[in-house]
Amino acid sequence: MTSPVTASTHRNEINNALDKRYQEADQKHAQQRDGEAVNWSLSAELIRLIDTFWDKALGKEETAITNLTTCLLAKSVEPNIDCRYHRPPKFQMPQPPSGHSNYFSGREISEQLTAPWLKNHDFVTANSGWQTRTFERPRPYTLDYPENIHAIKAEFLQILDEAQTGNASFATEALEYLIFKQIAFRESQRVQLTAPSINNIQTIMSFFERHLFASYSRKGASRLPVLAIYAVYSCVVAEMERYGGFHLAPLQRHEAADARTGTVGDIEIFDGEDKIFEAFEIKYETTIDREIIRTVYDKFRSHPSLQRCYILTTAQICGGQDQESLDMIQRIRNSHGAEVIVNGVLPTIKYFLRLLKTPSSIFPIYVDLLSSDRSISYEHRQRWNEVVIGI
Repeated sequence: MTSPVTASTHRNEINNALDKRYQEADQKHAQQRDGEAVNWSLSAELIRLIDTFWDKALGKEETAITNLTTCLLAKSVEPNIDCRYHRPPKFQMPQPPSGHSNYFSGREISEQLTAPWLKNHDFVTANSGWQTRTFERPRPYTLDYPENIHAIKAEFLQILDEAQTGNASFATEALEYLIFKQIAFRESQRVQLTAPSINNIQTIMSFFERHLFASYSRKGASRLPVLAIYAVYSCVVAEMERYGGFHLAPLQRHEAADARTGTVGDIEIFDGEDKIFEAFEIKYETTIDREIIRTVYDKFRSHPSLQRCYILTTAQICGGQDQESLDMIQRIRNSHGAEVIVNGVLPTIKYFLRLLKTPSSIFPIYVDLLSSDRSISYEHRQRWNEVVIGI
């Protein structure tokens, strides 16, 4: 006999299912954003059905979105339940077709797990899918469900009927597609990023420290220090006489391999003859050692025009000061002539800010990079506003 699915008995399975479907949906959204084809196991007809439901529910029936997510989630976690039977078979609720335990606790799961998870990801949700009387009636969500649940009734019931009577994998696939719709909508609501006009270096450093080292649930945090250094160095190149006639190369995509693109570092400065002059290699939470320095050198050793290479890291222990690393840096200086500088990302930002006439000039550049870089998600952008505004 299948056990009922409740928030207490299946908490870990439910949370894991939500996170897994989110990861899959987020990857597909990234593919679509990059112009790549996205393959769904769902038929075109079923995709249209969910699209129609979403379009009708968005902004009007948030309860239905939370409700459907919970129903599909329960079925995804335990395929043997009937996802139309959302409460125990008592208080006038009919018995499920295959036994008294073949149901799930819709309101409990919705209020304790689904709605908080949706809110945490800045998704469309209501506090519960069962706080609206038309959804909480002791009747299964079969095609003959008698209550008036407004414009989404036909699609809502058809999706659950397909989840229960159709392909066994439909509930999981439909849940992932519904989360995909949530991601697409959230990302479409572009965050208007704040570009402060503060010139106090200590305050600016506090902004970057809190933004770069915040806890994020999505990929992309390792891109933030690259954007921060690029923003500050854009101002340095524009202001300092040393870089007269020089230019910063456009940033490569975060996923692009250096071997494939032929780049020397994450950030590159070219002189007036379009020869590489300086480069930055930026590591995320990695202590710099001799092998990292040697690997970086392998990338620029065939570029005699390179004068300086920064190897920066966000790691608390920067590294690069042990004898092996110092010996490697000295050998590079002797054989190539390039100066290799190992440092932390934040100390480097602070150093360059002191060279600028107007330190706040970095903010419009950083904000523009946050808005346009494909590796940066809604979460990273929203966190910047929270940091600056002081939430």
